[in-house]
Amino acid sequence: MIDAWSSELEMKVYKAIDDDGGLSLRVRNSITDEGVFAKDTGNDFERVLNTRSQYESERISTGSIKMFVDGVLEGETASLVEPYLELGHTGFRNYSKEDLFSRVARYEAMGLQIHMHTIGDGAARAGLDAIDRFAQLKVTANFTAAWTYPDKWVTELNLPVLGNARVDRMYPIASIVRAGGLVVGGSDWIYGPLNPLESIEVAITRQDPSDSAAPLGNVADAIDLETALKAYTVNAAWLMHREDSVGSIEVGKRADLVVLDRNLFEIPSTQISEAKVLFTIFDGEIVYRAAQEH
Repeated sequence: MIDAWSSELEMKVYKAIDDDGGLSLRVRNSITDEGVFAKDTGNDFERVLNTRSQYESERISTGSIKMFVDGVLEGETASLVEPYLELGHTGFRNYSKEDLFSRVARYEAMGLQIHMHTIGDGAARAGLDAIDRFAQLKVTANFTAAWTYPDKWVTELNLPVLGNARVDRMYPIASIVRAGGLVVGGSDWIYGPLNPLESIEVAITRQDPSDSAAPLGNVADAIDLETALKAYTVNAAWLMHREDSVGSIEVGKRADLVVLDRNLFEIPSTQISEAKVLFTIFDGEIVYRAAQEH
């Protein structure tokens, strides 16, 4: 699991649970950068950066930093290349070009993995300018695929300010895959659904999983099941720098896996979110077992 908004408090909690023997997952903390949505600031932020290793263990890493490059479309604070239709401006970036480049260079030199929140195409472009490009440096695109269909947030809030053409280009998952970029599946929990099966289904169907008659999103950027599963397994393990030990079922890797009540390759894609977890194995031990139905 990648905690995309960590402060010293969260890192202390994870470490305390692990020290007590109760941590049944692998955690990669993204320390929140200073600025918008910062959790530790000033001297506290510098201290957390310099002492982060004390909160690490075999199961916990603190080697990532989260930067909120822009805001969100719903508040017209996401940074766009072309202006919002009603407001006539292009949104906001939380860093100047010089500040963004300087911070990325500093954190890269410290050995930190750069984790950027970018919603608008303008912010994504700025972030990639500060790093390079997806395929060239293996920048990973992390999507919450459960949002890739036209729900009320899209039709009532995004569509009026962006227009059809830009809404149709939202969540370009398959486009990035075709271009050679790496895609990872996320949840953005608590704002998105924690269950990855729901996101996997929507990534394939681009449709509301609870309504088979609902309108479709941008189907040109739908992906197949194998690609979606890799986004939540081997690709995610690579992003967490744990590809040598987890992410796939192979001799020599740790036994971290879930067992479902059905084969996802043998059912209609519209039923994927209905699959149930029978049990979860972590480090070779069963840490969750579904209650028996009578």
